[in-house]
Amino acid sequence: MLCQHERGKTKIDGNNSRCFKGVKTLPVDNKANINAWMTAAIFKDWLINWDKELNRNILLLIDNCPAHIIDCINLRHIKVIFLPANTTSIIQPCDQGIIRTFKAYYRSAIRGKVLALIDNGLHDASCSLQPNDIAKKITILDDIHLAKKAWNKVSVKTIQNCFRHCGIKTDDKTDDEHEHCLPEKLVVDLSDEVYGDWVDVDSHLDVAEIQTEEEICNAVLNPQTIERANTDDEEENSEAPPAHPSNKEIVEALSVLRRVVQHRADEIGFEPHYS
Repeated sequence: MLCQHERGKTKIDGNNSRCFKGVKTLPVDNKANINAWMTAAIFKDWLINWDKELNRNILLLIDNCPAHIIDCINLRHIKVIFLPANTTSIIQPCDQGIIRTFKAYYRSAIRGKVLALIDNGLHDASCSLQPNDIAKKITILDDIHLAKKAWNKVSVKTIQNCFRHCGIKTDDKTDDEHEHCLPEKLVVDLSDEVYGDWVDVDSHLDVAEIQTEEEICNAVLNPQTIERANTDDEEENSEAPPAHPSNKEIVEALSVLRRVVQHRADEIGFEPHYS
C-alpha cells in the first residue's frame, strides 16, 4: 500500500519483503496490509504525519470511504471536508481523470518492463518465459519506483483541469476551452476498447473493508495477520536480494551506458560532449 504527499524519501515500515533488504528509504510511504486495503489506522497515521510536516494551511477533499475516519484527531494545518455520499464519480477530481492518468502511465511502465524481460528471455535459453517466473522478477520495490515515476508524469495542468471539470475550480474560461490533458493512448498496438479495459482492470476492486474502526484496527494490529502477509510476500519473492554493486561494477555499467548513447545518438537526436 503506497501513500504519497509532499514529503521526500520515507522510511520503510511494516514490510519484510526480501526486495527491501538493505534499502533504508523509499520515495513514498509504504505500509503493509494483508488485503492491500486502506485502513483507518493507516489513514490516521498518514494524515497526522502530513499535518506535522506542513507549514501552510490546506483543504483536503475526501470521499466517504469506510477507512476515512478522522474522529479524535486534532489537525493544525489540514481542514478535511467530506464529499457528499454517492457523488464520487461526478465531483471527485481524482475520478475525473487523475487516477486514470496515473494508471495509464504506471501500466505502460509495467508492460515495458515485462516485454523487456521476455525479450531478454528470447536471447537467453536458460531464462524461463513462464508468466509466474516473469511476475516474480518484478518486485514490490520495482513497483514502488514505477509508481513514483508514473505519478511524476501526471501534470499540474491535468490536475487543474480535473478540478475545473467537476466544478471545484472555476475561472473566466469555459470547460470547452480547456484540454483535459489526459495522456494520449500510450500503447498503440491495442484497440481502444482493449486499452480502456486494460487501464481500468482493477477499478472494481475494493480499497477498504466495510468494518467498524475497532475491527479494522484489530485486523491491522494482529501480529499473526501481519506475519502471514509478510510470509506470503517472502514466498512470492523467494530469490535472494541482489548484492550492492561494487565500484568496479558501477564503472562498467556507466561505460556500457555511454556506448549505448553513442551508438544511438543519431536515433535520439543526442550529440555527446566530452570534457
